[in-house]
This record gives sequence, C-alpha cells and structure tokens, in this order.
Amino acid sequence: MAVEKDFTIVRGDTKLLPLRFLDKNKAPINITGYKFYVTVKENIDDPDDQAVYTFDYTCPDNEDSQNGIVILKIDTSQMSSDKTYYYDIQMKDLADVVRTLLIGKLLLKKDVTRRV
Repeated sequence: MAVEKDFTIVRGDTKLLPLRFLDKNKAPINITGYKFYVTVKENIDDPDDQAVYTFDYTCPDNEDSQNGIVILKIDTSQMSSDKTYYYDIQMKDLADVVRTLLIGKLLLKKDVTRRV
C-alpha cells in the first residue's frame, strides 16, 4: 500500500529520497535489478509523456542494493515556483510486480538564488 506524503521544496533544490527495504525480520532485502520510477506532473491525470519530471533508476549490483538501500531524486530546477505538483514513486521488482511506494503533492517555494 502506498504511503501518502506531501513535500515542500525550494525551487532549484534537489530532493533526495533515501529508501530502505527490510523483510519481516528486519533483514535487508537485496533490490539488485529492481526498477524505480519517479514521476512529477502538473495535473494528476496528465499522460506520463507530459510529466514535468521523470527519473527512472535500475538498482545496480552493489553494496547499497544488496543492503536494500536506494536513493532516488527529484530535481526541481525546471519546475515553476509557488506551484503544487503531483508525484508518485513506483517500484518494479524482479517478478515484474509493480507497487506504488509514495504518492502525494509537491509544493515548490520560490528561491532567492538563481545563479546556481
């Protein structure tokens, strides 16, 4: 079941979303080869090809993945400030089972510094 979580981010910032996957005994789940999809849209019903931001990531065979750790990101540099967006994060495991992990709203605040 997806967790609903809203975020407020300053325009231009990169939001890092560290996720860790554990089994029922609190042991890490090896997520090597799992795929993660981050999608941000102005309107929740827009098709994916009209999303303002997408980030697709396949977990490599490394220590983080073997320990159930992935760090996803949302780069807001191309989004408009003082606006609310909709996002979700989906995961596809090795059996091609898709699950929505996080879903919610993303409020972008105005930034002061623009030279970065």
